[in-house]
Amino acid sequence: MRPIAIAFAVLTLGLAWGPVSGPAEAQTLAAGEVASISGRQFEGRAAWQGGDDRVWQLLFRADGVLVYSYDGQVYDNGRWVQNERLVTFHTNNYYAQYSGLIDPAGSQFRGTMYNRNGSVGAFEFQASAYR
Repeated sequence: MRPIAIAFAVLTLGLAWGPVSGPAEAQTLAAGEVASISGRQFEGRAAWQGGDDRVWQLLFRADGVLVYSYDGQVYDNGRWVQNERLVTFHTNNYYAQYSGLIDPAGSQFRGTMYNRNGSVGAFEFQASAYR
């Protein structure tokens, strides 16, 4: 399969997923509202096609900085933005970019990712306590 076709398939799959129910501590929102990820912490998996699969911890700081960790290392060179359900972020000066949809309660989001080398993958994160 060609890389562009693979990326399109991964993106289509990632964005086609609908909302999922969140944990009991999820925010109470009015109809149509989407929870903000500002100041929130998430944990989950990011898997690149072809093998690299890691557990990540994320902290979406209110100033737009993304603090993230995996494999015992902590980094603060990411940035993030949220537009309703769409969450996008990048790491390491745009080496890799991530885009996904968050459920309305703000308890889970998933999507696709790609990097400068042309690799594509998928991620899924749940609200958690940052370590």
